[in-house]
Amino acid sequence: MATGKMMGKSIKSKGNVYNTTSAAIKSQKKQTKKNRNENKAYRQYEKTTDRIKTENEQELLRLDQEYDSRRAENDALWQSNYEAYAQQSKENAEKQKQYYQRMYDENSKNINTNYDRSANTAYINYRQGQKALPEQLSQYGVSGGASESANLKLQAAYGSNLANNEFYRNSDIANARQNMITGMNDIDSVLNASLASAYAENMANRANYAQELSDYYAGKKEAQQLDFRNRMVENKANLNRNLGLNITEYTDPNTGRLHTVNTTISDRNKEAKAKEEADAANKAAIDAFNEAVTVGTNLINAGYTVGWKSVNGQLMPVPTGMQKKTVNKGNSSGGSSGGSNTLPNLGDGKEKGKKDKETGTKSYPSVFDAIADGKVPMTSALYDTVEKLLKSGKITEAQAKEMLRM
Repeated sequence: MATGKMMGKSIKSKGNVYNTTSAAIKSQKKQTKKNRNENKAYRQYEKTTDRIKTENEQELLRLDQEYDSRRAENDALWQSNYEAYAQQSKENAEKQKQYYQRMYDENSKNINTNYDRSANTAYINYRQGQKALPEQLSQYGVSGGASESANLKLQAAYGSNLANNEFYRNSDIANARQNMITGMNDIDSVLNASLASAYAENMANRANYAQELSDYYAGKKEAQQLDFRNRMVENKANLNRNLGLNITEYTDPNTGRLHTVNTTISDRNKEAKAKEEADAANKAAIDAFNEAVTVGTNLINAGYTVGWKSVNGQLMPVPTGMQKKTVNKGNSSGGSSGGSNTLPNLGDGKEKGKKDKETGTKSYPSVFDAIADGKVPMTSALYDTVEKLLKSGKITEAQAKEMLRM
């Protein structure tokens, strides 16, 4: 016997060791799997982070290059427009100057022609005067020195006429030339003012467009940075989810920024509260069940046979009649017993599934049989409570059977 007890203890001890070792191995495997999953989550997070950063840098670089290209195109376009305008303005001014030059050439030609005629007329008059002078002098009886003096006066008058003619010629030509120069200077002044105004307007338009372009690309880059930030936040949220946290996301409608909230603790509190409420409901169901059993026991002890029914999911004992008195023939004392006053079946065991004529209620040898026959639904508070307690490990299978088979 001692040996058997020792062997029993040894086997039991080995079993305990085995169970302890097995539990440790399972725990270690579970922890290893958890670590492996966490490492995988972190690797995925880092990989995604690097990809998001690279894509963001590439997009920002692309936007900078696109801005520089469009800015250069814009500057070249405005410069080309100004140069085209300046070239056209200069050509128009040159045509106007050529007009003034032609007018001057034509005027100076006419002036020279007129004054050449005047000079020729003066010469003719001078020669005619020379021819007529001897005859005129002889009529007056003038000769010798007086004749020479008259001839000199005639020459002096002719010289004076030529001098005056050339003076006015030069004066008229000078006036015509000055008119040409003044007209050309006016053209240059108008041209220079026009070019200066066009250049200033061109530079202003170029600056305005450049500012608009800068603002546009600043907005594009700001949107890209917002997208980058939101993607990083989303990536971190995914990491936390993979680590077992409960993450809730929402976007600010004013800024477009993505935000996350760790609701793990809140959710756990909700779960704890729900469990607490479920436990309270289970306790209430058990209390109701125990009360029903107590009432049923009292009825049996009072000599009734008892059937069972479900009312709103609660087990209710129903008296179905009086217990039949039986005599225990095997009793050496000759005494008799008046039926069972214990609660092994919660019924007399002989009216199983039979309907009582007076009450119309079936009696069952056990609560379990009443459940199996559908009188106490499987979804009733009683059965659900026992099943949950059994699955949660709070009661043993034997205790569950005891609760269902009193």
